[in-house]
Amino acid sequence: MTEILTIDPAALDWTDASTAHLPALPEAGPELLGALLAHVVRKAAGAVTGSPLTPVSVTQDTTASATPGQPVIFTTGMDRRTRTLVFANGRAEQGGQVVMTLTGVFAITG
Repeated sequence: MTEILTIDPAALDWTDASTAHLPALPEAGPELLGALLAHVVRKAAGAVTGSPLTPVSVTQDTTASATPGQPVIFTTGMDRRTRTLVFANGRAEQGGQVVMTLTGVFAITG
């Protein structure tokens, strides 16, 4: 069985460097939401550092079921930065409820 999960990151509406909105979550499993949250956190942390980042470690937790067709708000934060690493976090919310969280360590590559 082949299932293709796709979403164009251009569908994200960036409010500022740390918040992005997705008008409607596609009909897909939490894996797609997790991949999109990881993308948002990496891009937001990279914008703050001014450098491209490579994932070193990413941990995600699903805290509630996400509803397809409903908007998602992604918020991010940077916990700390060293000379070579960035420690960042993020969460995905629907209707004011957190549905997924992420903590990550990213290597500064630029």
